[in-house]
This record gives sequence, C-alpha cells and structure tokens, in this order.
Amino acid sequence: MATILITTLSENTIPCVQLIKEMKDEIDDYFFVTTKEIEYYGSRTWIGDTLGIDTTHFGIVEAFLWDSVSETLDKQDFSKYDRIIVNIKCGTKVMFASTYYYFLMKYPQTEFIYIYQINKIYRWKLTPDRFSDFEEVKIFSKKLSLSEYLAANGVSVVQSEPIDYPFEMSEKIFKAYCRLENEQFAGEKEIIRLKRNKVLSGDEFDTVKPYLDFLGFVPEEDGKLSKKETKFLSGEWFEQYVGFKIKQELGLSDEDILIGAEVRKNAYKYSKNDPMALVGAVAELETSDNEMDVMFVYNNEFYSIECKTSIIDAGTGKIFLGETIYKSDSLQYRFGIQPHTAIMTLSDISECAKTDGIFDKNKVRNLNGIINRANISFIKLVDKKIILNTPRLFDTINPSWR
Repeated sequence: MATILITTLSENTIPCVQLIKEMKDEIDDYFFVTTKEIEYYGSRTWIGDTLGIDTTHFGIVEAFLWDSVSETLDKQDFSKYDRIIVNIKCGTKVMFASTYYYFLMKYPQTEFIYIYQINKIYRWKLTPDRFSDFEEVKIFSKKLSLSEYLAANGVSVVQSEPIDYPFEMSEKIFKAYCRLENEQFAGEKEIIRLKRNKVLSGDEFDTVKPYLDFLGFVPEEDGKLSKKETKFLSGEWFEQYVGFKIKQELGLSDEDILIGAEVRKNAYKYSKNDPMALVGAVAELETSDNEMDVMFVYNNEFYSIECKTSIIDAGTGKIFLGETIYKSDSLQYRFGIQPHTAIMTLSDISECAKTDGIFDKNKVRNLNGIINRANISFIKLVDKKIILNTPRLFDTINPSWR
C-alpha cells in the first residue's frame, strides 16, 4: 500500500518536521507545494537535511494564484497511491485552500491533516460537499531534539565548548552574588567585566583579590586571572547556573540544551535596488553568527535565554537592557514562529522602575519604555527578585499565554 504525504510549505518548517517525524514509517513518498520565495528561503532543503528524506519531488506555485496550484498538481500522477495525506498547516491561505479543494474533488479519499496546536494533530472529517469540525487524532509521541529544531530552521552550531568549572562553583557564585553585602564589590566586578576574555594581572588583580576571596574562587595561577577565568567570572558562570538549573528541573538530556553556543544561519538578502528582489528573483547568500547563552527545546517548543548578571552600570547608571532586548528581538526570527525568548538578570528591574527608586524620573521613563518594547516583542524579563521568589527557574519563563 503506497502512501504519499503532500505538504504546503512556508517559512515555518517546524509543523512539517513534526508531522513527518511522527509518520515517517508510514510514508513512502513526499511531494512539496512550494514557491520561489520559499525556495530562496530554504525550507524544503532544511526539512530534508533534518530528517534525511527525499525532498526532490516538488512543485513551485504562485503563492496567491489559485490556478497556479491546480495546474502544478495536475502535472503529477497521484492515482498510483493507495493513501494520500495532505498537510495543510503551512503556506498562504490560497495555497492551503486550493490544495485542499484540488484533492477533495479529485481524490476524495484524501486525509487532510492540520496541526492546530504545536503538539497535537487534528484531522478534518470530510465529505465531497462539506467538512465538519476538527477531530483530535493524537498528541505527538516523538519529540524534536534541539539539533533537529535548529536544523529545521537552517541553523547550525558553530561551536559549543563546555564550561570547565563544575556547576557547584556557579551555584556558589550565584548565592554569593545575591547577598546584600556583595554590592560592595561593584567596582571589582566592573574591572573583571572590562577584562572579559583578557588576562587580568598586576595592580588590577590586587584590586579584585578581595572579591575573589569573598567568592572563594582560587585562580589557576597566583596573581593572575586567565582569559578563561575572566570570561567565567564576568558572566559565563550565570549562563552555566541558569542552563544547569533548567536542565535539572525539566530532566533534559544533553541533546535538548546548549549553554554558551555559537550558532550560524544562512539567509538570503535581496538587492535593494532591483525591483525583482521583491518577488525573490535576485538574492545572495548571507551568513551570520551569533552567540547564544542558553537555548533548549522542551515539548517541541524552542526557548532562548540571554543571561546578564547586570543590566545597569553600577558607576554611571547606564542601562544595558535596551541593547540586550535589541539583540534578542533581532534573533527571534531565526528560530521559527514565536520562539520563547527571555532575558534573565540579577539586577532588580522592579526597584529601578519605581519613581522613588534609584533612578531619576528621566531614567525611569527610559527604563519603562525599554520594558514596554520587551513586552511588544514577547520577550520575558526576569530579574533578581523574580528569580529568588520562584521555586523553579523554568517557571519564570514558561509563558502562560501559550
């Protein structure tokens, strides 16, 4: 009994990958309804590379022309298949409707699948002249690993060097960092921050030595902090703390989470001066690398966390939060539709945002504007007070609206 899965494509590859992974053992052949723009984007290739399936059987249609879809499908011989399954989750509304109507009229035995929720499959109960309500078929039994999720979005991991220090050290620094008396070392922390990825020695080392003693941190070499040590002490420890805590809380495997990884995505940029670029006729490949503090997949959903020990310069009062939000916001589109994005900091944002807090009114207005921008971009802000008053770290970023 030969079975074919027909899939309408868009930039959102995850529902397609989920369904194919779930039903891979039942499918003999695949056919993809795609567009010139999506081909430039790379969705079909990414799906094939992620799951190791043949994606060379496809038809390019005009995204908003009904007849284009019908004419493209007419060129294929679907009559040789005993079972036809159509995934109509993705693509434009015209692609979805025309593909649905085509198979309903010509192959009424077709099974139509729509992934209504990210972890559930729904099937329409169809007759030649009408369709009724959704019928829930099953919850996905196969989960996507982080590497599969990234690959499905055209993202590859460039490097992911493990942090050499044990988690107990990060936990110890976290506990020390949250003590009130730790604020007396603001200057020492700033010196280490400015020396991130550089050697710290001489008078500067003597200056930060009391802070190191307070933490119980013993350098590998007397009188000096190495590049690795300044990187760890200036914030890498917080990435490790957040990543390991969430890994423990959710029981994630090493395949589900990465800490301090550099990722790369290939994307096409279009010539600004060529009007044909608007329809994807002119494009060139652009590669960009970005460092991600913590990213993981849980229940087929992607989460990324930017970890900042502080988003406020203790000396000048400068707010770094806006820069961090800009980075997080600009990276979201690389990881599919509406990934869960959060910024964690050990600064007390709630205290800073008060009109009678540590900032003057102008800085308070500036900070509140930055917070509103985070809300608009669906970026969850988690500060020191929230971290210390929530039993599970994951609960601080788990969205209630999804």
